[in-house]
Amino acid sequence: MDRLHRRYEKPNMWEGKVTLRVIVKLNKVQQEARHCRCQPAGEGQFEVLDKFENRFVVNLNHYGCDCRVWENTGISCLHAAASISYIRGESVNYCDPFFSIRKYLDTYKEMIHPLPDLAVLKDDAPNEKVLPPNLKRLPSRPHKIRKREA
Repeated sequence: MDRLHRRYEKPNMWEGKVTLRVIVKLNKVQQEARHCRCQPAGEGQFEVLDKFENRFVVNLNHYGCDCRVWENTGISCLHAAASISYIRGESVNYCDPFFSIRKYLDTYKEMIHPLPDLAVLKDDAPNEKVLPPNLKRLPSRPHKIRKREA
């Protein structure tokens, strides 16, 4: 209960749209994206050359890149980060909504309600024993128990 409550209270101090771990990852990706060169190819499309001179096509409108990191993780790859910085946008706006603070709060909004002590519960309940369920025989022929010789 304590852990769920702490995780529910933690985002009240956060600012922005996404969680802190995602912001740290986006900052690392943004640092790596400095070595990439962008060429605009149309409305929201870019051709990005990385430091190894590999070419990747980035489509900002469909949140896609040829390296497929963006589609698999929901966080923009370095090629997408380079093209986002080319248009002077924010990488936070191109993250999957799963990483938003609102989704984090929705995850931990359900609380586990406290229960009274077992001694209190035993006093309120009558002296009845809970019995195990009745055993039912299966409708087929019983299996033969075989002993294998050594």
